[in-house]
Amino acid sequence: DAVVSAFADCGYDYELVFVDDGSRDATLFNLKKLYDGAKVPMKIISFSRNFGKEAGLYAGLEHAAGDYIALLDYDDLLTPDALYEAAAAIRQSSPEILYSDEDKCDETAQHFFEPNRKPDFNEEYFLSNNYICHLLIMKRELFLALQLRSKYDGAQDYDLLLRAPKSYIAHIPKVL
Repeated sequence: DAVVSAFADCGYDYELVFVDDGSRDATLFNLKKLYDGAKVPMKIISFSRNFGKEAGLYAGLEHAAGDYIALLDYDDLLTPDALYEAAAAIRQSSPEILYSDEDKCDETAQHFFEPNRKPDFNEEYFLSNNYICHLLIMKRELFLALQLRSKYDGAQDYDLLLRAPKSYIAHIPKVL
């Protein structure tokens, strides 16, 4: 709820697209509850079974109309200001790729224990270590041109970024 509320104030056109990839818990119920009271444009795509990350991502892309996409996994947690900060960085420099610092937390999302303060983009360092990971935001047209390659499942983000142009990459030096 806090992310959705903060997003409404970001000053940027946006939409939220959620893909429920066959979850068996309260995910779909919670998404519909959020959708019913949402003050932001939202779409929910629901699969009856799990088709995998790549299929879920492309299903979301088919329904998304925005210029940028944020690649998030089921276990990612955003700070309330994450999308606001991303929109501010986009307004400032229109990068092709954005990434932020990150942290790890326990299952309750109450205890944070491994902050990862990342450097600004450094191609040599990146070739030896995929330090970008999450939060990763990319221009939609660039993502569609590159495509995920299923033979790199588990390292698909790294493969995608290795093939991406190395110009216009913005680092948001905040844990988002």
